[in-house]
Amino acid sequence: MGIPMSTIADINRVLMLTYYGDRCCTSIRLCGIRREVVIEFDELTTLKNGDGPWHKRVLRDMPKGSIVFCGVTRFTIPNGTPLPNDEIASIMVASSRDTSTQHVPEAVFVFEVVAMSVDSAAVSSEVPLVIEAASICVRDAEGNVVLE
Repeated sequence: MGIPMSTIADINRVLMLTYYGDRCCTSIRLCGIRREVVIEFDELTTLKNGDGPWHKRVLRDMPKGSIVFCGVTRFTIPNGTPLPNDEIASIMVASSRDTSTQHVPEAVFVFEVVAMSVDSAAVSSEVPLVIEAASICVRDAEGNVVLE
């Protein structure tokens, strides 16, 4: 199975049509052999294109939906930071670079993810993650791609 190729427009579309704002990040899985980072949520919502009232834009609510970074070449989390256990505050593309002349044949996008962690005293802190990946998609609980 090849890594899907993405453009910045593809990635921005996926991020714009995926609502994860007040949803809990239940796990972050690193799948080395598949070159994936999977952020699983208690629930994700995919949206229809366009503006309008929320109830008219909801396409699908997915319990245990995931945002999946594919073709991952690097994942970093700073030393000493707590494990993410709350919402994902933001996902953005910080930069992109063409690696076709290097050992990795696809373009690589650098994603900055701000995850939240809440400790036993209910104090919330940000956990910055950096993921270099070729593409991003949304999967349902059964692993089916619903948005890419």
